[in-house]
Amino acid sequence: MNVAEALRVLSSRVVIGWLEHVGVPDLMIPCLTAKTDTGARTSSLHADKIEGYTLGGAPYVRFLPPQRWVDARNAGQYVEMPVIDKRTIRNSGGETEIRFVIGVSICIGQLVMDIELNLTDRTRMRYDMLLGRTTLSERFLIQPGITFAAGLPRI
Repeated sequence: MNVAEALRVLSSRVVIGWLEHVGVPDLMIPCLTAKTDTGARTSSLHADKIEGYTLGGAPYVRFLPPQRWVDARNAGQYVEMPVIDKRTIRNSGGETEIRFVIGVSICIGQLVMDIELNLTDRTRMRYDMLLGRTTLSERFLIQPGITFAAGLPRI
């Protein structure tokens, strides 16, 4: 790729910072603070009381999304979603765990996209959501010295 092509590719990307506001309407979350993490492959969300089950022969998961971000009208309500996959994920401490992966739509600034999201207990972490590199690649240019560059989600 020559310099002109590289500049054209970069100019088509949305600039985001190391922290961004993200809306997750499928999970009743109008806006939360997410950390960009190019070291993580899949995006990750904090969830409580995660339970897998089968409905009509298909795998599903029931959980409570992070309550401090949920629209007050939906506080305490479980979310039920089809499971895309169960994956072995290595956490920040180097330990592996099997996590449910779901598909959701998210909104960052004016951009709405479908992503895969793994569910885990992130109670000990500062941010309830990580945006992994499969979400970030080809869509965003990350500026690690700034925060909330994309603005509030448009949802």
